[in-house]
Amino acid sequence: MLDRVIAELEAKKLQRSLSDERFIREQRILDDLAPRLWREVRQALQSECKAHPDHFHFEIQPEPLARIRCTNRKVLEVEYLSESRTVVFECGELRGEFGIGLDGQNRAALYDGEAKILPSAAYLADELLTLALQP
Repeated sequence: MLDRVIAELEAKKLQRSLSDERFIREQRILDDLAPRLWREVRQALQSECKAHPDHFHFEIQPEPLARIRCTNRKVLEVEYLSESRTVVFECGELRGEFGIGLDGQNRAALYDGEAKILPSAAYLADELLTLALQP
């Protein structure tokens, strides 16, 4: 009986160790991939602003920030918070955030508040700019 209990404890210890190793490995992957995904979001915002200069003006800001002035006088600010790996936005009274995590294939992905994966960085840029233009 004692041998069985010890074997179970050792199996749990091994499982916990493997789980911890996997978590650390995923965090290292995210350390590399999350900033890249943020740059894709920022680039998509900038590209959309260039495609629609009559409606948006992308202001040059430091890397973790994107500020867009809209013709309706709204200002959209989108920022990457590296410590939490989140993309936060503010536009007038509206605020929100999107997490960056790994999908099933260990690729960086954007997650909404309901833990649903967004299709792409360009999709998020489109959603945020659409939100900024709404009255």
